[in-house]
Parts: sequence; structure tokens; C-alpha cells
Amino acid sequence: MTGLDGLVGLHNLTFTAKEYGLTYKSALKSLQDIMRDPYHGPKLVEQLQSWAEAGWATCCKVDGNEAPHNVDIEIVLD
Repeated sequence: MTGLDGLVGLHNLTFTAKEYGLTYKSALKSLQDIMRDPYHGPKLVEQLQSWAEAGWATCCKVDGNEAPHNVDIEIVLD
């Protein structure tokens, strides 16, 4: 079986740096390469922003008929 159809009990999965460190580093490098690309970088930023907006709207159940919930957010920069 392929895809996620056969996965049961996802809570049993472990994602450790030892197991997935190389995969993470490879994905991160690919994303960094895409961000440096003059055409694909802005397209990726646009898509990420769209996903973030959709997720936030779903989280806050903003549908135009009700006010968004008050959510306190603290951004910490190092």
C-alpha cells in the first residue's frame, strides 16, 4: 500500500534527528535554494503566506460573520 492510506496509529511514529536528520537537512537546503531563485522564491513565499492565512482563518473560525477570537502572540527573536 502506498501513501498514508495504510498508516494506523500515527502516535506511534517517532521522528528523531538520528533517523531524519539527513532528510531534514536535504529538505532545508532545497528550500533555501528555492528561496534564492528569482522566480520560484517569491512564488514559494506567496504560497506559504496563503497556507498560513488559510490555517489562521480556520483556527480562528473567521468566516466574515463573526469577529476573530482574541489571541495573544509573542514573537521572540534571538
